[in-house]
Amino acid sequence: MGRKKSRPVRAAGTASAAAEADPDAPGPSGGTKRAAKGEARRDVRVEVDRSTWGLADADHRDVAEVVLRDVSVSADGEEALEEAFGASGFSLRMLVRDAPEEGFRMGQWPVVPSDCVLLEYVVVRGDRQEKHELVVSGCFDGPDEGISGLAHLVSLRFVTLRVQSLRAFRDAGEAKVESFRVRVEVMEGAFSACESLLEVARHPWRKSLMNMMAWLRPEVTTSAAIYGMDGLGVPMDDANADFTPKSDSQFDLAAFYEAVKPSINAEQLEVGLPDLVPQLRPYQLRAAHWMVQREKGNILHHEYVNSAPYCVPIDFIHKNSRMFYNPFNGNISLQPEPSPPYVSGGILADEMGLGKTVELLACIFAHSRPSSIGLSISQNKTEMAQIKRQKVERVECVCGAASESSAYKGLWVQCDVCDAWQHADCVGYTPKEDIHFDNTAEDVASKNEKSDKKPGIRRKKKPRCTIVDTEDKYVCALCLELTEAAQTNIFSHATLIVCPAPILAQWYSEITRCKELRSAYHPKN
Repeated sequence: MGRKKSRPVRAAGTASAAAEADPDAPGPSGGTKRAAKGEARRDVRVEVDRSTWGLADADHRDVAEVVLRDVSVSADGEEALEEAFGASGFSLRMLVRDAPEEGFRMGQWPVVPSDCVLLEYVVVRGDRQEKHELVVSGCFDGPDEGISGLAHLVSLRFVTLRVQSLRAFRDAGEAKVESFRVRVEVMEGAFSACESLLEVARHPWRKSLMNMMAWLRPEVTTSAAIYGMDGLGVPMDDANADFTPKSDSQFDLAAFYEAVKPSINAEQLEVGLPDLVPQLRPYQLRAAHWMVQREKGNILHHEYVNSAPYCVPIDFIHKNSRMFYNPFNGNISLQPEPSPPYVSGGILADEMGLGKTVELLACIFAHSRPSSIGLSISQNKTEMAQIKRQKVERVECVCGAASESSAYKGLWVQCDVCDAWQHADCVGYTPKEDIHFDNTAEDVASKNEKSDKKPGIRRKKKPRCTIVDTEDKYVCALCLELTEAAQTNIFSHATLIVCPAPILAQWYSEITRCKELRSAYHPKN
C-alpha cells in the first residue's frame, strides 16, 4: 500500500505568518502590499515638491491646469475647509494605490488605472499631543498612461503641482468641494536632465513625459504643431475644442489619409514628356511636380522653413516664456534647436498599384541633367594615390608565372605600386643603366650548404637571386590601367536606380513598357 505524500511546508518565520494573517499589512517600504493573481502590490505615496510655490505667478513654468474629479473630504464643515485652505502648513501628495512591485524595477514606473492615482491636500491640525489630518482628495481625469506618467515625474521632482483654487460649500450639513484645481509646472531638474532636444539616450522618464504631454497638451502632438502647418491646429482658448482623451479610441485610417494627402489644388507637372507612353493622371502629375521641385531645391511651403518637427514650441500658461518639446523622444529645452532652412530629398509613399514607377519616370524625364553639366572625377590627388591595391610581395607575371622558378634565368622587375614581381623579358622592361650583381656572398653560402649537406639526403635546389635597388620607376600593366581609369573624366546624364535584386527585372519591364522604345532596347532602330 502506498502512502500519499503531503506538500512540503517552507519555513518563513514570523514575517510570513504575519503576511498570511494580514495581507494588507504595511511592507518594508512603507506601502501596503496586496497579493493579486500572484503579483505583489503596494500603495505608494509621493510628496509634491514645494520649492517653487513661493515664486511669483509670472515666474512659474506652468504647462496646464487640471480640475480634479470625485473630490472627497475627510472632515465635515465649510469652516474647516476654509481654515485648511488658508493654512500655511498644508502639503500635497500623490497616492498611487495597488501599484505592482514589478513595475518599479530598472527605473520604470508602472501604469495603473487612473482611479488609483489620487491627489491629497493634507493639513495637520491640533497640538503635539493630539493631531489629526484634514485630507481633501480627488482623482485626475485622463488616460492611465498620462496620469501614471505624471506621478512618475512628480516622484523624480521633474514636475510639481500647485493648488490654484479650492472652494467648498455645505449641502445639508455635509461639506462638499465645489472646485479643486491644480497647476502642473515643469521644474528645472527636467531641463537639466535633457542635454539637447536631439539626445537619443533612452530613459524611462522620457516615456512618462511623452504620455503626460499627450494628456495635458494634446495639441502639441498633432501634425499641425509638429510640422508647422498653420491653420490646422485648434487654439487652447477655444471653448468648443475637445481635447478629452479617449482610452478606447482607435486609429482612423480614413482620417489619416485625408490629413496627409495633398490638396487637389496643388500644382501639376506642366512639362511635356514625349518619351513617356502612359498619360499621367492628375494625382500623378502632382506627385511628379513635387519631386521635381524637391530636386531643384525649390521650397514649396514657406511655413516649413522656420519650424522643425523635433522642436515644437509650447507656451506656458502666463505666456511670458516658452519651452521647446521634441515629441519623438520626450526631450525638452528652454532654447530652440537650430534647424537647417531646407532639407533635400523626400519619400514617395503612394500605395501599391497607384503608379509609383510611372511617377518616378516622369520625374526623371522632366528633370534630366543638362548637356553642359557633367560629372567629373576630381584631380586633386595624384593618380597613383587613387589606386587602392593591396601591396603584397608576390610573383604575378603576365606569362602566368605565380612562383619563383629556376627555369627563368633572366631579370626580374617589381611594380612600385602593388609590389608584384614579373619577368622583365615578359613585360619588355629594360633598365636604363647597367646593373652589376655581386654574387660573391651567394657563392660562399652555396659552398657552405654543400659542406653541411649530409650524405644520402637530397635537397631541393634553391634559385639564386640578387635584389638591386635602382632609380627607375616601374608600374605593372594592371596598375597602369587603373591609373588611366582614375584620370579619365566621366560625363554622364544617366539616372542611377538602386533597387533590390529580386525586383530588378520588374523595373526593367516597367521601364520598357512605359518608355518610348529607343535604340537602347532595339539596336535595329
